[in-house]
Amino acid sequence: MFRFLCGIIGSVLVVSDVCAMTFIGPPAVEMEVGQWSVGGAFCYSEQDIEVSPDETLLREVEIETRLVRVGVGVVTDRVELFGLLGGFSDDEGEFHGKPSAAVGGGLRATITPGERVAWGTVAQVVYADLDYLEIADVQIAFGACSRRGPFRLYGGPFIHLIDGTLTGRFRGERYNGDLQQDSAIGAYIGGGIDLWEHLTALVEGQWTGGGNGAAFSVAWRF
Repeated sequence: MFRFLCGIIGSVLVVSDVCAMTFIGPPAVEMEVGQWSVGGAFCYSEQDIEVSPDETLLREVEIETRLVRVGVGVVTDRVELFGLLGGFSDDEGEFHGKPSAAVGGGLRATITPGERVAWGTVAQVVYADLDYLEIADVQIAFGACSRRGPFRLYGGPFIHLIDGTLTGRFRGERYNGDLQQDSAIGAYIGGGIDLWEHLTALVEGQWTGGGNGAAFSVAWRF
């Protein structure tokens, strides 16, 4: 599995272009039907954003996202639905906007269960709106999750779609255009540990050719 993850990361660093950061988490479901989880994640990313119609490239735009996540196991032990709510802001106030609410949700599903290695998928969308920046971020991820006692390692490729508008002053220039709506192939890898029976802490990284991000998450299952 380690060679698989390293191969995915190496290939996407060469061929992909834009990255936005929203915590993905393990691609396999870790809850039973009717079980709930509540947690939070802090995400930081530096990304290149292209604004049309003049195709201006804004490099290393810094964005922070703080999300509360509530999930529930449904239908079978292989499906989880979750909602996201939190704050979204640029790190240095470059958009001259106050931190704004970010909302979203998604689905996690185990495709191939296993005691030590399981394969699955995650699909999620997050929307946020600052004074001058409106952005919708969609991620569809696939990958493997390996468990050894309280430890876990996960990762794989993901598809990223971004859409939005920038209408305001940024780094001394005024813009009024759409963010480039491209799909990008990226890679993510993460790991963590069960601190107690129901409390899990995870760290995660995401990469593409035009950006990178990191996240930290804790969640309590009950």
